Amino acid sequence: MQLLRSGENYLKTILILQKQNAAVRSLDVAGRLHFSRASVCRAIKLLQEGDFLTMEEDKTLHLTPMGQQAAESVFTRHAVLNEALLAIDVTPETARRDACEIEHVISEETFTRVKAFLSRQRGGRDRAETPKEDEDGRDQNNAEDRGNVLRDVRGAHLQRDPQDAPLREEGLRLPPEG
Repeated sequence: MQLLRSGENYLKTILILQKQNAAVRSLDVAGRLHFSRASVCRAIKLLQEGDFLTMEEDKTLHLTPMGQQAAESVFTRHAVLNEALLAIDVTPETARRDACEIEHVISEETFTRVKAFLSRQRGGRDRAETPKEDEDGRDQNNAEDRGNVLRDVRGAHLQRDPQDAPLREEGLRLPPEG
């Protein structure tokens, strides 16, 4: 069974809910996605038939190994894409919405390159590299200094609005590299 966009969204939602609460039921999924219980039950039945999840007698949902892998994959794509969009100063709400759209259509090649780019950006400077300061004494190799000050084409400093600081969706963190 090929997993469609809606199926990926359900699995990602179940994964997020499992990280927040040990037990996840279809009612929790319906509440999180703002869908009717009937729609969620229909989707859960299809995901069960596709061997992506199981439902226990007490109605708790559990991702199968295949469902867990699919959910983690889409969650990772979302988190990486959200971070990439925030890194180029897209507003947090727009970054979240756009990441939700892009995560389903991005090619593996493009995703791998975005992830590698972010990894280099997060990695900071080489230990042997000396700090490069601008005229205001800001370390241009320091990610925090680069993130807090933008340069326009004339070289003037623009202070970033504190409300544009990157936000982590519900306190969840990016999965470790590897």
